[in-house]
Amino acid sequence: MVEKHGKGDVTTYILTVMNMVSSLFKDGTIGSDINIVVVSLILLEQEPGGLLINHHADQSLNSFCQWQSALVGKNGKRHDHAILLTGFDICSWKNEPCDTLGFAPISGMCSKYRSCTINEDTGLGLAFTIAHESGHNFGMVHDGEGNPCRKAEGNIMSPTLTGNNGVFSWSSCSRQYLKKFLSTPQAGCLVDEPKQTGQYKYPDKLPGQIYDADTQCKWQFGAKAKLCSLGVMKDICKSLWCHRVGHRCETKFTPAAEGTVCGLSMWCRQGQCVKLGELGPRPIHGQWSAWSKWSECSRTCGGGVKYQERHCSNPKPQYGGKFCPGSSRIYKLCNIIPCNENSLDFRAQQCAEYNNKPFRGWLYRWRPYTKVEEEDRCKLYCKAENFEFFFAMSGKVKDGTPCSPHRNDVCIDGICEPVGCDHELGSKAVSDACGVCKGDNSTCKFYKGLYLSQHKANEYYPVVTIPAGARSIEVQELQLSSSYLAVRSLSQKYYLTGGWNIDWPGDFTFAGTTFEYQRSFNRPERLFAPGPTNETLVIEVSLILRLVPLVALTAMATT
Repeated sequence: MVEKHGKGDVTTYILTVMNMVSSLFKDGTIGSDINIVVVSLILLEQEPGGLLINHHADQSLNSFCQWQSALVGKNGKRHDHAILLTGFDICSWKNEPCDTLGFAPISGMCSKYRSCTINEDTGLGLAFTIAHESGHNFGMVHDGEGNPCRKAEGNIMSPTLTGNNGVFSWSSCSRQYLKKFLSTPQAGCLVDEPKQTGQYKYPDKLPGQIYDADTQCKWQFGAKAKLCSLGVMKDICKSLWCHRVGHRCETKFTPAAEGTVCGLSMWCRQGQCVKLGELGPRPIHGQWSAWSKWSECSRTCGGGVKYQERHCSNPKPQYGGKFCPGSSRIYKLCNIIPCNENSLDFRAQQCAEYNNKPFRGWLYRWRPYTKVEEEDRCKLYCKAENFEFFFAMSGKVKDGTPCSPHRNDVCIDGICEPVGCDHELGSKAVSDACGVCKGDNSTCKFYKGLYLSQHKANEYYPVVTIPAGARSIEVQELQLSSSYLAVRSLSQKYYLTGGWNIDWPGDFTFAGTTFEYQRSFNRPERLFAPGPTNETLVIEVSLILRLVPLVALTAMATT
């Protein structure tokens, strides 16, 4: 690529392309504030050690992503995203030239080893490739592939990149993918405002003023190509038509760059050929349509979600106009009455839907697996019963699914949204220890137990009796010991570590609530449940087949 453009001119060319990329991400249809800032530019005239670039896009991208992960700026800070520009005619699946223009990991942005793309230099159209591949890195997928958006001309994330009368924009699906990604913890690297390096002189002219139509044709179709002169001059602002000796006029359906001469004292602006000096069509800022009716509730009980939506289509933004401010959807909880006590947990229902679907050739019974990272709480992880493996069966749970067993927060469109004890989305209202919303513990009755004793017999020893209706139950070993926590009913039915059997750590649902049992080799045992319980429970300590020098245990609950 350095050889193609010349060492003295390649920097200006790259900065011109990145200015175009910045303009695409500034287009109002993207719906978010994205600033593209070049913090470093590395020209590789020879491949450094550890970096292998060839026609094979997948292999080259993997090599580049690994190589760039070790790069650190002069200020000691890492870049947010690395873009490889190459003169190789790349192919996604073989080490030979083909029609691939770029390659990128989906949702890799901000990841040390996946925030990277590879892009083939095809002239100024390279800007559209970079925007498209960076869109993938932001979590966007192609329009029309697993989403309701059409594979329309002019959409940057369309599988085939072609302009719509010379204009490119982002689809509603791309907006939603980006919005979802920016709301995740992974996007944290994008919050700071990077400092632009002062060592590069950015072009102060439009791309088409620097590189005329003939030059743009040469980059697209070869050194002998030039602008087609067969009566299509003004149309180049919508599609650049070029001519090679022995060929008909041809186009890649991308417009001539902004500022390209399209006639006598005329230039291209926003896909139109206008008088030189004019800015082209005036920006049209988007306006919202009316709100739709409320959707159906996502659940019949237990707290579902419904929504209203509107569209930025009255009018839609055009010619660089701003996207409508505010949200396109509003949500609220619905059907918050508790489900029947014997009904299956909502997340468990979703896992059970896969019981009759072969998984890698076999049928399994699935139950929820919730020991996942915080950012994965709204994905549907399920564990095969009687097996030690789990799998993400879906990228997001159904709306209204609790983020975790012990919280009011619910998942909406794959994102954990806060819910207060007043059942309002976004509310910060919390219950006190005995379950009074916005309470101050003044109505609570506390039940406490402290066990400090030394025993030699293998027995179950009672610590505290917890009445029905108890909340905020917490049992904690004060120090490491070789005993085990146990829980039973008044009728001697053991729910945890009973009958001389020791249960593994995990979540246990009984007595109307879910208990989280924690035990590791280097930490004291802990048992927690939010309540309320629907029966009286007895907390015990079990001494099984071992000599215990001292057990120190505290337990507390409120009603």
